[in-house]
Amino acid sequence: MNPVFQEGLRHPVGTVVSFTCSSGYRLTSLLPLRCQDSESWSRTQPKCRVIRCRSFRVAEGRLIPQQNSYATGSTVSIECNEGFRLNGTNSRSCSQSGDWVGEIPGCTDIDNYQLVPDPCSTSSVNGYQRLRNNKKGVCDDGWTVFQRRFNGSVDFNRTWQEYKDGFGNMEGEFWLGLDKIHELTSGQNCKLKVKMTGFDAATAYAQYSSFAIDDESDNYRLHVSGFSGTAGDSFALHNGMQFTTKDRDNDRVTS
Repeated sequence: MNPVFQEGLRHPVGTVVSFTCSSGYRLTSLLPLRCQDSESWSRTQPKCRVIRCRSFRVAEGRLIPQQNSYATGSTVSIECNEGFRLNGTNSRSCSQSGDWVGEIPGCTDIDNYQLVPDPCSTSSVNGYQRLRNNKKGVCDDGWTVFQRRFNGSVDFNRTWQEYKDGFGNMEGEFWLGLDKIHELTSGQNCKLKVKMTGFDAATAYAQYSSFAIDDESDNYRLHVSGFSGTAGDSFALHNGMQFTTKDRDNDRVTS
C-alpha cells in the first residue's frame, strides 16, 4: 500500500509533508517532502514496500527453506553440513520490523571437540570427543557411543568394508567402525553398556565389565564378559566369535 495525496488538495509553498505506511509495510525513504517556490515537491513521493527479512548465511550450514527473503512472522530452520555441529539455536524468526530474532548460530567442525580426553572415561559428559588418531566420536554420560539405532533411518545391513570404516550420521543413527572400536579397546580395560528403549518407553540395559575386539587380521574377534543389568545376556553365545557381515560369513552358525 503506497501513501497518496488527497486528490485536488493544494498545499501552500513551504509545506512539509511526511508519510507513514500501513502495518507490514516500510517506506522507501523517510525524508519528508517540501513544497518549493516552483510549486513542485522537493523529491519524488516515497513508496511503501512489504517488510521482509533478508536471507543470512551460516558457514558450513544451510537454511530451510532456502529463499532470498522471508515474510514477517515466518521461521527458518538451520542445519549443519555433515561433520559439523550446531552452536546456538536451530531456528530464527522474522520479526514485524524485518529483523531476525536471535543470534546467527554457527556450525563447528566436530573434530574441534575434545570433551573427553580418555575414550573409556566414565565421567558424566555428553557431546563430541576426539578419539585416537584424531577421529571423532560421541559421548553419552561418559560412555563412548559406537552404535546408535532408534528410528530405522539408516540401513545396517551393510558390507564388510562399510562396517570396517563406519557409516551413518553422528547426529542420528550410526556405526562408528570396527577399526575405531578396536583402537578404542586395544591395550586397556574397557566396559560395554547396551541401552535399550521399547516402543512403550520401557528401558533396560546390559553391562559388561570387560570388552574388546581384535583387529582385522583376526576378523575383529569379540572378547566380552562380566554381565550385569536388567536385560538378557545376549552376548553370551557371541564371546570369542569373529565379526560377520552379509558378504563375509565368519561365524559358526550354519544356515
